Amino acid sequence: MALGSAGTVHLDQAQLVAGRDVSLTAGQGSNVIDSLAQGGRNVDLQVSGTLALSSTGAATPTALRAAGELRIAADSLTTHSTGSGSSILLAAGLLADGRLTGNAGLRVSTTGVLQSDAQMLAAGTAALSGTELQLANAQLQGQTVQLQATTDIDTRNAQVLAQGQLSATAQTLNNAGGQLSGQQLNLQVGALDNRSGSLLHTGTATLNLNVTSLDNRGGVIAANATDVNLTAQSLNTDAGQLQHAGSGQFLLQADTLSAQGGQILSGGNLQVQASQTQLKSAQVVGQALDIRATELNAREAQLVARNGTLQLTSTGPLALELSRAQVQSGGSAQITSAADLNAQQAVLSAAQDLGITAAGLLSHRDGAQAIAGANLSVQAGQLDAGGSLATASGVQYSGFTALGGKLQADIRTSLQADNTLWTAGEGLSLKAQDVFLTGSRTQLAAGQSASAAANPVAASLLLSAQQLRVSDALLATPGALSLQADSVRLDRVQTSSQDLLVQSSGTHLLQLASSQLAASRDVSVQASGDINASASTLQSGRQLSLQGQGVQLDAT
Repeated sequence: MALGSAGTVHLDQAQLVAGRDVSLTAGQGSNVIDSLAQGGRNVDLQVSGTLALSSTGAATPTALRAAGELRIAADSLTTHSTGSGSSILLAAGLLADGRLTGNAGLRVSTTGVLQSDAQMLAAGTAALSGTELQLANAQLQGQTVQLQATTDIDTRNAQVLAQGQLSATAQTLNNAGGQLSGQQLNLQVGALDNRSGSLLHTGTATLNLNVTSLDNRGGVIAANATDVNLTAQSLNTDAGQLQHAGSGQFLLQADTLSAQGGQILSGGNLQVQASQTQLKSAQVVGQALDIRATELNAREAQLVARNGTLQLTSTGPLALELSRAQVQSGGSAQITSAADLNAQQAVLSAAQDLGITAAGLLSHRDGAQAIAGANLSVQAGQLDAGGSLATASGVQYSGFTALGGKLQADIRTSLQADNTLWTAGEGLSLKAQDVFLTGSRTQLAAGQSASAAANPVAASLLLSAQQLRVSDALLATPGALSLQADSVRLDRVQTSSQDLLVQSSGTHLLQLASSQLAASRDVSVQASGDINASASTLQSGRQLSLQGQGVQLDAT
């Protein structure tokens, strides 16, 4: 059947029925088709002007249906539904009983704007093209879905579903509140708005998403792909979700990344590379986790590597912010800041080795914990540790723990710790220009593992500095305890070790006040200057030695 008009075509409450193909051609004008019902095998509409489809709430929806192909070409297309129960249907490959069959395609092309809130179904490919696609509130489904616009695509509050590939090409894609789902997503757009929307990649093929800007606030981008590569100059996923269920790699690259209160989850290895990175209160999880940023704020965040290595690296001049964060690795972990590192009330843990490095100040206060299953290494320009945190189970003091290995702290300038717990399964070493340990809750314990108890040589405890000040602390090891500095002062200190060496190599006075120093074998106190031991107890199981320019004793 062929219909032709040089002007306007009106088919009001009409049925267009043909045994074979239907072709409608119109010239200039506004072409309004109401209640266009069951079509034939193939339906072709070619309109030089505007094709308008409207529904005003009739008992049967306004529909353009074809058992075969449905092809529409116009300068522009609009659909408009008003009234309760009104709807518009465009369908290809749709049988009279409502079933989609075969691979018949729905193709709508315009040289101008394509605006539709209709339900559009295709047994095969559903392809829409125009200068602009306005598909807010539409429903579009096909084996394959192709959306192409020279400017913008709008799928706000729409549902676009593809059993196979879903592709979209435009300068911008606005999917706020919408759903785009396909076995393979292929989005070639500049700016992508997915606020409160969802992008679902259900297949296992690699998902590559490269955009200028991505706004996923409150939205979901989920992929079952083995690998995901997501690149954006600006990416905001505050309170949103980026989910990778595959077992390969999730690579996220951005100049500016904000995921405050959001989730970035990977079933494989997760790598985040960004300049400015805001992860406040975010949950970031992968089998392995590698976050590299110029500026990184992960305050109150949960950063987890389930089984692999965890790396956090901040390379810029601002502090790496981990206050109240939970950083956990099922393997080894390395945390590095080129400036300061704030870890107040944080818990930093690794099942194997844990390394913490800060070029500037490492603030580890108010109940902060650093826990390694094996070795723990702390390197910083300056260390400020201590303080406590009231918890439901009691008071938690700041601490550093190497459960099965060595604990080493190398501080370039000052190490200040009050009421801090230092525990090592094997040896424990603190080195700094100045070491100040204070507080009755301050404890340093080396050799706490079963293997170290059997081999005290591996359980030495060393404090080394130019200036060493220790007060109200307990120092204990089954091996050797060495306190070495240019200047040494111990006030109300208790020690327990196999051998004890207190050595002051400068000309300053070595002072022991109200301290109890004990060793099961030898005790040696050596000073290049004078020694003053008042109200103190020095006890050895074998040999006791005091060597100095002058020795003043009020001790036992």
